[in-house]
Amino acid sequence: MVGSCSSCGKVFDKGERVFQLAKGEYYSPAITPTLWRGESVLGEWHLNHLPMGCFRSQYQPYGCRFCMKDIEDREAVVYGVVGHRPEVGCMRLERRGYELQIVAHYGCWYSRKRGWSRVQTPLERLLNALVAEEKKYGR
Repeated sequence: MVGSCSSCGKVFDKGERVFQLAKGEYYSPAITPTLWRGESVLGEWHLNHLPMGCFRSQYQPYGCRFCMKDIEDREAVVYGVVGHRPEVGCMRLERRGYELQIVAHYGCWYSRKRGWSRVQTPLERLLNALVAEEKKYGR
């Protein structure tokens, strides 16, 4: 549910800093991709429920965490961003900053070749993306 933590279920307070994982479309030079209509938000978490130190934040130009290719203008993506929880009823985080914590092509995110399975939770897939990133950077 949008507005509550996907780990503990607690409803976020307005203005609370959270991590949001969402589907959208990237329009250069906008920093944050657009949200799709409907079920855009895959999950939201309190920052202390995620290994935030494992994220390698990206500034533009963005690269996919799975295939390592550039994210092009108007491509469908799955992305994660840290920001402040807005008023009830609003989906996009406020004061998101100038970087994305994670971004991947929509097709790569849901690719079985790249490790996705239907039984995974968004958090499990997010952790897979971090593992893919570690392999790229040798951490």
